[in-house]
Amino acid sequence: MDVLNQGAASGASIKAGVQVEIVHGTIENQQVDALVSPMVGHDPLSTRIGKTLSNMTGGQLEAKFHKEAGGATLPSESVVVKGLPGLKCKAVFFLNLLCWDCDQHGSAAQTLRQGIKKILAICDIRAYSSLALPVLGTGALMRFPHNITSTILLEEVGVYGQNRASRSPFLVRIIVHPKDKESNQAFRSAQGVLHQRGFISNVNPGFFYQCVSVTNDEITTMMGGVKLQIVCGDIINAGTDVIVNTTNFKNLCAGVSKAILTAAGPAVHAELTQVGIPADFICTTAAGQLGCKEIIHASFKRKAERIRNTCKKILQFCESKRFESVAFPAINTGQAGLNSGEACKAMLDGMASGIREINPNSLSLIRIVILKQRVFQAFRSELESRCQQDGQSCLSLKGIAKGTMKKILEMNFGISMSPTPQDQTLFLPNSGATELQEIHCGLNVTKTTEETLHQELSEGKDKEKAISALTTKWAIENENGEMQELCLLDKEAHPKKEDFVDMLIQDGRMFKVNLKAGEATECLTGKTYKLKSIATETGCAAPLALELPPHWEPMKGEIFKKVELQPNSPEYQKVAKGFHKTTQYNIQKIEKVQNVYLWHAFSICRYRILSKNGEAELGEKLLYHGTSAASCNSIERDRFDRSYAGKHAAIYGKGVYFAVNASYSADKFSPADKSGLKRLYVARVLTGRYTVGHRAMKTPPPRGAEAADCFDSLVDNQQQPAIFVIFHDDQAYPEYLITFS
Repeated sequence: MDVLNQGAASGASIKAGVQVEIVHGTIENQQVDALVSPMVGHDPLSTRIGKTLSNMTGGQLEAKFHKEAGGATLPSESVVVKGLPGLKCKAVFFLNLLCWDCDQHGSAAQTLRQGIKKILAICDIRAYSSLALPVLGTGALMRFPHNITSTILLEEVGVYGQNRASRSPFLVRIIVHPKDKESNQAFRSAQGVLHQRGFISNVNPGFFYQCVSVTNDEITTMMGGVKLQIVCGDIINAGTDVIVNTTNFKNLCAGVSKAILTAAGPAVHAELTQVGIPADFICTTAAGQLGCKEIIHASFKRKAERIRNTCKKILQFCESKRFESVAFPAINTGQAGLNSGEACKAMLDGMASGIREINPNSLSLIRIVILKQRVFQAFRSELESRCQQDGQSCLSLKGIAKGTMKKILEMNFGISMSPTPQDQTLFLPNSGATELQEIHCGLNVTKTTEETLHQELSEGKDKEKAISALTTKWAIENENGEMQELCLLDKEAHPKKEDFVDMLIQDGRMFKVNLKAGEATECLTGKTYKLKSIATETGCAAPLALELPPHWEPMKGEIFKKVELQPNSPEYQKVAKGFHKTTQYNIQKIEKVQNVYLWHAFSICRYRILSKNGEAELGEKLLYHGTSAASCNSIERDRFDRSYAGKHAAIYGKGVYFAVNASYSADKFSPADKSGLKRLYVARVLTGRYTVGHRAMKTPPPRGAEAADCFDSLVDNQQQPAIFVIFHDDQAYPEYLITFS
């Protein structure tokens, strides 16, 4: 059949907003509205990127630059040069930066932050829809540490995304040069942030399923090199090149087939009727009025094997026709009555098989668009499970293992770890023989003895060895000189007497690791590599540990769960006591919220404020936040969001409000549902340094002359605050939900 010449948004997200991609490549070849080139001292050719751009533009760059600049620029300012020949962008931002001054809060870092802020603001003013940035300042000239630059880039883009007024799509693409191993490592270390924020990263491809983002109505993963989205919505609005219609070719006006053919129009219905029943129960037609390029009609017969084979065949067809995107419904889960979990497994198996076999160059996006919420939840659960099974990476295990190490140190040796990352103090009483697993890269690995740690300390060895496991990653160096981290294959392994433990790297190769000998032997080839330790941090800040709270119930691979507390438990009684200190309401139940992504985001925010303020001004408090029943799911699954703040969020600033006393939130801001029940969160909030706010404030003001050094929150009263207002969504974690009447 002929394909209609109608465009389709092949890669655009159904949900508008800021999308971030972190990719290997070179900045000069990016096809975006604008790209960024760093410079020093108002010289556009002072960096490698500037010189490369000049060569590509035939020497026109300098003349155009000086014409646009009109004079010297100050650090953090940029010159926008438009219409450079030979480039695939509309404009280039030449950003004036300072060389690194060995201070992560110093002038060089603040200049970089301000420069990124200004560029993003100009993009909004000029209605640009995409921007590409290199890993700014890490070259030989400016010498920024890679982890500092990567953190600044992610934080500033995150703040921009939170505060951006427009909901139109905007793409930020961070380009990591293929030879930039340090930036690869830095962004991989920030993987938790990327996932939490919905960022897309192919800097370190390895596992087949890589979770990117999860929201109430969408989950996005990378399936090999193809983005897979499961979306709650209507397939006729999928915005893809191809839409798949499920039909038995007999009754065309039933279920999803009726919706698709109605939207496509009578001409497509007539074309499909004329086809009849194809020999292999699959055919294509024009798209008609549907807005895609082609419709694929297929019968799946409620059989898992046919679903697998047909999904694979559809992907092969899309790649052969150079289509970039395809949308599927939840096959046979409607009137056909197939179990949602069974349907999802068959679809994902078929798609995975197709992607592995064809390794597509054109096809980059698969959407499964599901109308019913219960079916969507089943599909989402299956995909999350696959991501968890496939992606037991160093980062995901690190919190579990570090918490274990901390408990071992405290319980067995009486070692007290100061919460201040810059100042860890050890106190060691006499103790008997104790088994101890040494933990590296957040993983339980080989070296297991009864007295090693105690002996090292009692013999007067460096005390830092006692906690070195918390700050050490282990890797091998491959034939190309690249560092590849090792991860424990079985996180429940307890090698008490063995010298070896099974570990793997991200391409799936298994190794027998002997930490005592410092060697890793590849199981398949027998080749032995020397173990290398990788410093957790190369900059000034102390290492960040994404550990889960010790009072959580085991997650067992889950991302989110709510645990109802027993009224006779100490945890319940402690929460209830705080609530009843200022209220007389009857508590119906108390639920503990356990969301791994939200907790990791909160931990990262805590680390940032701790590094900036020190422990004395971290201001970590348990506060109260009243809400409606309808908002609970959004808060627990996504985070406290200023868009849900309500009319009371304007008295002391346009942020999220928390109260010191439960009565304030319970009385005024906890509306009852139809059954008379009210709801209130006990939230863990990072108040940091604060000042009195007023209704016009959209962000906390600067503390002094330095514009970038701002307060962390606002209050109603400087001396005795009763209300705190925060402006970063990750600054609070919804720890408990109290339902009361």
